[in-house]
Parts: sequence; structure tokens; C-alpha cells
Amino acid sequence: MSRLIEIPFKSGSTFSLAFSLLLPAGTWTAKADVKTLERVLVEHLHVSIAAPDAPEMEHIVLLTADYPQTALWPRERLISDILFLSDGIAIRSASFFILNSEGITDG
Repeated sequence: MSRLIEIPFKSGSTFSLAFSLLLPAGTWTAKADVKTLERVLVEHLHVSIAAPDAPEMEHIVLLTADYPQTALWPRERLISDILFLSDGIAIRSASFFILNSEGITDG
């Protein structure tokens, strides 16, 4: 049984999550939504995928959301996953939590 990843986050900050991932050969796109636990849409994340230099290497994936948008996110546990698409192939990541809380230091 896998354990869900929990990412601490402060509302009103730029959300950024980068990782590498081995995907089958192909031209990949991806999309990711942030939702409440009741599955209400909060935000469509921007997803960038950098193709590897060689087929056996990993893709670099970056998920982002700008701080003006995240300032509007509810201060609660949110959930997301990533849908990768290429030539009729669809691969979903494991779901992960975003533990969204209010920042302490005023800007």
C-alpha cells in the first residue's frame, strides 16, 4: 500500500514542485488540477515537461501556480494528481496532498 505524499504550502506564495520521471518514448503533455477533498476545483496548475536528451533518461516535470492565484486557495488540505498524455496513452500519477495554510510574515 502506498502512502500519499503531503506537501506543506503557504497560501499566497508561488507554488512550485519539480521532479524527474521516466516515461515511455513519445511526445508528452500533462495537466494537473488542485481540488478540495470534496473534489471542488481550486486551480488548474501549469505543467511544464522537458523531454530527455536520450530515451532512457527521465523527463523533468515542473508544476506551478502564481502567488496571486494561490492567495485565493482555501486554507485546508487540498488534493491533486497529474495526468500525462501521449499518442493515445494516459498515465496518472499517484494523488498527493497540498497542506495549505496561511503565512505568518506579512508582505
